[in-house]
Amino acid sequence: MVLFKMGEGPRFVHGDEVLPGGHQMLARQLSIWVRRLIKSPDFESDEVESQLAVAFTRSTDAGFGPVRRKARRRYILRSFIFWNFALTSAATSQAQQQLAIAPRFEDAGSFHEGVAPVKWQGQWGLVDRKGSWIVAPAYDQIRRGNLGRFAVLKSRQWGFISSSGRLIVEPQFDDVNGFKNGFAAVRSGNRWGYIGSAGRLVLPFDFEFATAPEGGIATVKKNGEWGYINLSGAFTSLKDLDEDPSELIYLSEISNNFTIFGIKGRDGKDRFGFHCLHGASFCQISGSENYERVQRFSEDYAAVKPEGSKWGYLRADGAHLFEDRFEMAGQFSNGVAPVQINRKWGYINKRGDLTVEPRYDAAFTFQEGFAVVRIGPMRGFLRLVANGGATIAVPLQYEDVNLVSEGMAAVKTGGKWGFILLSAAPLTSRGLVDLAPR
Repeated sequence: MVLFKMGEGPRFVHGDEVLPGGHQMLARQLSIWVRRLIKSPDFESDEVESQLAVAFTRSTDAGFGPVRRKARRRYILRSFIFWNFALTSAATSQAQQQLAIAPRFEDAGSFHEGVAPVKWQGQWGLVDRKGSWIVAPAYDQIRRGNLGRFAVLKSRQWGFISSSGRLIVEPQFDDVNGFKNGFAAVRSGNRWGYIGSAGRLVLPFDFEFATAPEGGIATVKKNGEWGYINLSGAFTSLKDLDEDPSELIYLSEISNNFTIFGIKGRDGKDRFGFHCLHGASFCQISGSENYERVQRFSEDYAAVKPEGSKWGYLRADGAHLFEDRFEMAGQFSNGVAPVQINRKWGYINKRGDLTVEPRYDAAFTFQEGFAVVRIGPMRGFLRLVANGGATIAVPLQYEDVNLVSEGMAAVKTGGKWGFILLSAAPLTSRGLVDLAPR
């Protein structure tokens, strides 16, 4: 029996590869058979078909293929080799192509300025994009880098190193936030202060709560009062903004010129709203204090959930969009946002149109044109395409993954972490100079 006779026929494009039409047709038929076999509503036949077609092309290039032979025994053997080679290739070839650093670490973070934190034998260090050690494992923890600085924990004290591994700030603080706009909030005991990029203290430990600054302004809590402070030390209490500080229970860091505030309602329930930053002044978005849950603003949209309703979106001008529509919703990036409908996640554009149908158990915001998605316990990546749509960039085959940073992402397989390469994204530019603390 001849399964298929390969011929020139039409040709199909998959990524950078041109596939013979016969391979595409064979892959389509096999994907239908597999779907019928496993009877799963979550089975992605288009995805499997595409991967099989690529695998068939690679296997025939290697000299295998189900072609007619006069000797039946020889034909059966070659057909068996073909199917085994093709199916194995379909599952592993793309992962092998993208794997940049083999899985061997106990944990891993994200790349910043060409280096990433990884855990090896219980200690954290930094590796470059080839997996070579830049900083040998010597720290109890390393947080995600920003502005050329990585927060490091040693003997229960936090300090900072540069992306080249140079010690910038000796471990001496009980907690730290990452650097932003050249400054970082640091805690000593139960009080927060601020240091500059070289490690010098620029604002004393006067605050019960402190966040990273944006535009030279940060949200803080001082002597029991919530408010804003500039980096010269001038404090503005929310009393001066006609707010009732006795009701305030939360004030987030400033992000994209907005901050989230939380108040305790008369019914005892928590409510959330938004302040907007205009230069050195603040305003409250009208009627924005009545949300049960909110997300941060991104691209002038924030996901909000009013009491008793489903999620929708609030635009920066105060307009409410797509109200009472989603079970959950995420932040916009590249013009699309993840949303949950009927317990499955997809993506919408800013008109509210679905650009990716809800089919995933979890979906996350796009970063550098890629987004993490999950079905069951396995995770992979989508690639953003024209009109807000998306295609499978990395099949859902990993136990865990991190977001893409500088074109690379940490992935977990077989209980170990490594890195895959998704794009040749440029390294982060920080605009800071490494200076030894004085």
